[in-house]
Amino acid sequence: MRAADFMQRALLSLMVVVLPVVSGCATVTEPVEAQHAILEIEYANFAWVPTWKGFVIDSTGAIYSYDLGGKQWTVKDPNHPTTAELQAKYATGRALVRTLAANETQSLFTLLRSAAHGTVSDPVNRCADAGVLSYSGYEGLDTPTTNKIVLRTEGDMIRENKSQAARELATKLAGLGLLIPISGCQPGN
Repeated sequence: MRAADFMQRALLSLMVVVLPVVSGCATVTEPVEAQHAILEIEYANFAWVPTWKGFVIDSTGAIYSYDLGGKQWTVKDPNHPTTAELQAKYATGRALVRTLAANETQSLFTLLRSAAHGTVSDPVNRCADAGVLSYSGYEGLDTPTTNKIVLRTEGDMIRENKSQAARELATKLAGLGLLIPISGCQPGN
C-alpha cells in the first residue's frame, strides 16, 4: 500500500482494536494521526554500513516494517516528534509484516500506558560499533506533538525504563523476534 493511500484512510473507531483478528491476514488499520499510541522497535548503526530500520505496531496490531536505508531521521525533538515527522519516518520502505491478535495488542498497549509513568535511567555508553536497538512507544498521536516513552535501549548506549510494565513490554516486544538483541550490550549486563 502506498504511504499516501495509507494516510488518506478515514478515521476508524476504537472498536477496531477489540475486533477479532485472524493472525496473518491483512486488516484495515488506522492512519497514524487517528491513533493515540504506537509501539516501535528500531535499530540504527552508522559504524560500518549505515543502517536505520525498524518496526511499528499500530493500535490494531498491524506490524509494519520501515527502512530509512541508513539515512538520518531529521526531527526537531526526538522525544516529542510531530505526527507528520513520524508518518514520514514510517512511510519509507513500509511493508505489512503481520497482524497480532486483538487480545495481544490490547495487552501491549495497556502495558505502554503504565510504562509512561516510569523513570528512565540516564544513558550509559556500553558497547562500541554495535549500533543501538531501542524499544519505545509514542503516545499523543492525536495532538500536535507526541511523547516518546523509552522502554529499553541496548547496544552502544543503554537506557532502561525502571517500571515493571516497561520491562515486561520490552521483553514482549523482543519476543516478537523482529530484530535480534545485541548480545552483552543490554541494561543490567
